Amino acid sequence: MDINNVYVRDAILYYTIQQYFNCNDKKTSRFITQLDHFNYRSGLIHNIPYLSLQLHVSEKDFYHTYLRVKESFKTLPEGVILVKKSDEIYSKLLAVIPTAPPYLFLKGNVRLLNEKSVSVVGSRDASREAMEKTEILVKALVKRNIVVNAGLAKGIDTITHQTALKNNGRTIAVIGTPINQYYPKENKKLQLTIEKHGLVVSQFPPCNKVYKWNFPTRNATMSGISIATTIFSLMA
Repeated sequence: MDINNVYVRDAILYYTIQQYFNCNDKKTSRFITQLDHFNYRSGLIHNIPYLSLQLHVSEKDFYHTYLRVKESFKTLPEGVILVKKSDEIYSKLLAVIPTAPPYLFLKGNVRLLNEKSVSVVGSRDASREAMEKTEILVKALVKRNIVVNAGLAKGIDTITHQTALKNNGRTIAVIGTPINQYYPKENKKLQLTIEKHGLVVSQFPPCNKVYKWNFPTRNATMSGISIATTIFSLMA
């Protein structure tokens, strides 16, 4: 990713501000909309003094945070695409939701983001019956040329992605970690395969830690890009 691209620079500055709001997009966006004299393109010479004053932190602290976020963007692997909410590539279904993430990190076939899709949600400890029913559903969706979305977790998510790939279907993994991380670790190979034959989506920047609330937040995004959601609740 070219960190000298103006749009990437905008994102780096946004996520720098986000660090002061516990990585919460809603609080960050509210703060930014209330600013009277802020423009992403004003340059750091103007924005650092102004933003540090508004955030009640020192200029040195803000600049160090900015550098940390900037360095994290350099760790993103080749092929990752950053899209903002106003971009044409950004999911049109998701974009109409007020709380939709301002940026998405994408790896793979970005066109899938605006294809007709259904998300599949279920237990990490699903029963054999639930797994079998998931396979039947996914095969039916693939047969109808529907993109199948899941969260790349254990259990139902894993069987959803695997079934779609085995049947030459299209699948999107909406993950709860930054796009350069793999969770769970045993699904790293599956994530890399989806990057090549489907699409991996993350709303979390590389500078952020993985918090437990990432995953329900991820679920909302997964639902937002889909025309329907199917939930399998059968447990082992």
